[in-house]
Amino acid sequence: MLQPAVVNAAPPNANAVVKRNAVLRGQLHFEEACAYCHSTCKGVIDVGPSLFGLGGRMKRNEILEAIEKPNAKIAKGFENATLLLVSGRVLNGKVTVADGVYRVEVEPGVSKTFLAKDVEDFQPSRSAMPEGTLDDLDDRQKSDLINFLGSLKPVIEVAEK
Repeated sequence: MLQPAVVNAAPPNANAVVKRNAVLRGQLHFEEACAYCHSTCKGVIDVGPSLFGLGGRMKRNEILEAIEKPNAKIAKGFENATLLLVSGRVLNGKVTVADGVYRVEVEPGVSKTFLAKDVEDFQPSRSAMPEGTLDDLDDRQKSDLINFLGSLKPVIEVAEK
């Protein structure tokens, strides 16, 4: 009867396998905790900004800081604010101001617009991303998540001839 060969040597690309596994585990954490608000697809905007190409824009430590301190720097276009209208009504959401018009996205896909004369007060508020997002993850899980997010490199499109 033949016995299977026992191989004690690590595969030639053991580091690549370990890194790939960490990225895959990180993707699972992303899908459980982040995918509700963030997309990894180009041009797909959800509650939070698309993370497409994130690994090409930010270093690992910057990604970690952005998650741990979401109010330190809010992505352009995702600044939330509170509007107090002259009527006394209060609105919270993503606010853009252009040419004297306030546009408030009160929920994804639902916006209200107001003229400046109808706005009594405008107060920037905190990020929609909650602080403490990583509190339930241990150090390895955090590292895996950052490995996944760091793996999101922009795709170079090649023009066909």
